[in-house]
Amino acid sequence: MRAVSTTWLGSIITSGATLCRTSQVRKFQRRKALTRKRTRSSNTFLLIRKMLTSTCTEAKEFLPLIEDFYRRVRYAPSREILLFRGQNVDKPLMPKYARTVKTMLELDLMKADEILKVEQERFIEFKRRAGWMIDKAPQTEWDWLGLAQHHGLETRLLDWTENPLVALYFAFENCRSNPRHDSVVWMLKVPKSEIVVPTNKINPFSVNKTKVFRPTIVSHRMTAQAGWFSVHKFVQDKQKFVPLDKNKAYKESLARLALRLEPVTVITHLARIGINSVSLFPDLDGLCKHLNESTAFSISDWEFIPGPRRIGEPEPESRWEEGESPEYVAS
Repeated sequence: MRAVSTTWLGSIITSGATLCRTSQVRKFQRRKALTRKRTRSSNTFLLIRKMLTSTCTEAKEFLPLIEDFYRRVRYAPSREILLFRGQNVDKPLMPKYARTVKTMLELDLMKADEILKVEQERFIEFKRRAGWMIDKAPQTEWDWLGLAQHHGLETRLLDWTENPLVALYFAFENCRSNPRHDSVVWMLKVPKSEIVVPTNKINPFSVNKTKVFRPTIVSHRMTAQAGWFSVHKFVQDKQKFVPLDKNKAYKESLARLALRLEPVTVITHLARIGINSVSLFPDLDGLCKHLNESTAFSISDWEFIPGPRRIGEPEPESRWEEGESPEYVAS
């Protein structure tokens, strides 16, 4: 009887130990799987949030880098829009009015509760006085705001373009006197679902989230510059506008291309393919600026011609070769 009891007790102890080990193994496996899952999620988060960056040190590298960016971020069939913004100073992606407000608050020249009031008073005054100066009045507040932005009014809008060459022009437009300059072109990937259609049902001054919109064409400049805008939300409790590069909703959609190029070389190359002051600002102001900036013209005044070589200057290397002239037959 004792032997049987001992055997029975031993089997119970053995079974209990086995169950305990099995339970511990299962707990370990579950813990390991959970850790692996968290690691995967963490890596994915880092991969998504890490901003794409690159550097361009030669003008001829710019378009290949843009093409590479297109292939990197777009997949067919794509439902996203790629926009570009050139800056000759590497500063936050913040509207001009937001930068002005920040400075005025720091200098005690404006109170926090006046920020929105001043913004809208300026806008209302622009609409009141601009009507006779334009051929066609905008139909929505969004398009009025876009028109004001294009002509220099400080607004909560930030300019973007569909054309990377237009962005490159603005990255070097006002720094031609520098032998070499550090500029930047920002790239923004926007899902079509996040694009606002201008309408009077939504007020651009009361958006609860920073949005992107394509304005209705009401000026020649908008067409020439392939213009888009981001309209920035005003954070009421913090009394400020949030830069796009600090906005969590857009941080993963941005890419930054640092440029260290010769401004004169960039502007000259762009002028040869029709990207210049008069093509981007198709009015008398743009024409006069273009004439002031250009050194020589063809008879048509449109085709830019680089300056001639000086006497005694050696002929530059060229991929053009002299060949035999064709035989001409007298008519």
